[in-house]
Parts: sequence; C-alpha cells; structure tokens
Amino acid sequence: MPISESLARGLKERFFAELKQRTMDSLITMLGKKQTATKRKQFDKWANQAEKKLAPSVIGAYHGGSNRNQYFAFEILNFIPDREFNSWMEKSIFGEKVIIHKALTEERVVSSNYGISEHAILRIFQRLDDGQYTSDYSQRKILDELSFVPLWSNFWFLTLSQIKSRILLREISISIPTLNGLFLANYDLETSEIEIRTFIDDNLLSDEQWLIKRSMLSIGKYLNPSSLSFACPKTIYIDQSIPHLFAMLSYLMYSNENFNFILNNSIFKIEDDVARQGIKEELIFTIKNFAKDMTFKEVNFLVSHSPREFSNYCIKNFKTI
Repeated sequence: MPISESLARGLKERFFAELKQRTMDSLITMLGKKQTATKRKQFDKWANQAEKKLAPSVIGAYHGGSNRNQYFAFEILNFIPDREFNSWMEKSIFGEKVIIHKALTEERVVSSNYGISEHAILRIFQRLDDGQYTSDYSQRKILDELSFVPLWSNFWFLTLSQIKSRILLREISISIPTLNGLFLANYDLETSEIEIRTFIDDNLLSDEQWLIKRSMLSIGKYLNPSSLSFACPKTIYIDQSIPHLFAMLSYLMYSNENFNFILNNSIFKIEDDVARQGIKEELIFTIKNFAKDMTFKEVNFLVSHSPREFSNYCIKNFKTI
C-alpha cells in the first residue's frame, strides 16, 4: 500500500541527509587508502575495496581502463547552490561523477548531464510499497531505482546533441527505466541537460510505458554500469572505449523490435505532423549512424563478457573514434 505524502516527505529528507554524510565518510576513508595504491595490482585491490565500501551510498561505481591505465569512478547526487532549480523551477539535485585515475593523487569531480527533481524522489517513496521503505528502510533501495540514470541520460544527451531541430527538443519526452518503474524527463535547451521530473511505479504504468521500460532495460542491462555510464571529458581522455560503447548502445536500440515505438513515444507531444516526422527521421539517422560499426559479432562478445572486458576488446579491435 502506498504511503502518505507527509511520511514520504520525511523519508525523502532523511534520505538526502544520510546520503551526503555516508558518501563523504566513505570517500574520505577510501581516498586515504588510495595514497598507497600507486602500483597496478595495488590500485586493482583498492578499487575493489572502494566499490564495496561505497556501494550503500552511491548510484553506481565502475572500475575501468586497461591494466596499465586504470581508473575508478562512481556517481553521487549533490545539491548545487547555483543550480537549485531546474528549468521548470522545481527544486532539484544533480548527478556528479568522481573520477580517480591510477596515476593521479587527487580525485576529479565532474558534473553529470542530468538533474532529478525532489518531486521525483518523493514519488519513489510515495508510490512504492511501504513495507520496502519504512519497516526496512535503506538508501540502497532508493539508489537502485536510479541505477540506469547515468547510462540512459548519457545516451539521450549524446543523441539529442546531434539534432539540428533544436527548438523541437523542448517537446521531447524522455523515458529512463528503473527496476520498479519509469522516470519521465525533459530536455533543457539552455543547459542541454536531462531533467528528470517524475517517477511512475510499475502499478501505474500504461501498457505502452511497460513496453518501453522492458525494452530499455533489456537494451541497457549489458552496459550498466560501464565506462559509458561515466562518460565525460575526463574519462574519455583516459578510456578510448567510450565512443564504442555508445555505438553498441545505439546498435542495441536501433535493432530492438520496439525501436520505432520508443521513438514515437518520445515525440508524441510535437503537434505539427511534418515537424514530428522530421525530427523522427533525424533521430533514426543519428542513432543508426552511431551504430554503424557494430555487428552481431560484437553483441555476442558483449553478452558473454563483462563491460570492462568489452571495453578492452573495443580498444584492441577498433580505431579510436
């Protein structure tokens, strides 16, 4: 049974307060140990420990790169005073990527390209079963709902950045799947960020939304988390596999039997028939073009190996994009 809005607000505030403190405590502990992990095997061991230590309080973590050029990255949520509200004037929190490279002594913090309204977090508490979130409350259960956000926000960000019909992007409806529902988001023309505005749990999804969720989960499951989840200027510099993983995600999207249905759902708010068809053709061309270097051979390798192994495979077998 869904919980009341007042209780959901209380759990939301508790979630934010505890999340920030636990993340900082874990980060300070693990960065202190990083100072001694300068060699390859030492960093490998440190990264494995860091992933376990940070697991309760981060959206996701990834140990990537080649053996000689390793890095560790994780995703957190943070309040940014200068960006308290999204373009809809909704109070929001924003994703941040923390990148720790084996050769560096300091971490690099990079803003992610998405924000989540507090309303969306509130709806997660309010719309999911109270047995999960009151009697057995944990941050991890909430963060699990966000686990696909870094991957799919990067996909939409990179794809929509190529669209020439910029003014129409404000009418795009973006879907991001979760384990127990679906996030609905918009594209901010000014910042080019993905703005997650609300959450719909499985019990309230329409048949069409269920189809979108299932399709996108099946498309993204082999690449989440991966270097693509943490794509940013800092990681692209040290991990040349990222463009290839984006090509693979595009390939999986384009070849999915429900590809056209997902696209049609994303553009349904565009009222002008000619404009709607025009941006659909742009989206199809863009995604198909990104996917052109991938084949079933690469898909077969991906499904039988870890994302990191697939990344190294791409570096060895493809030219740098």
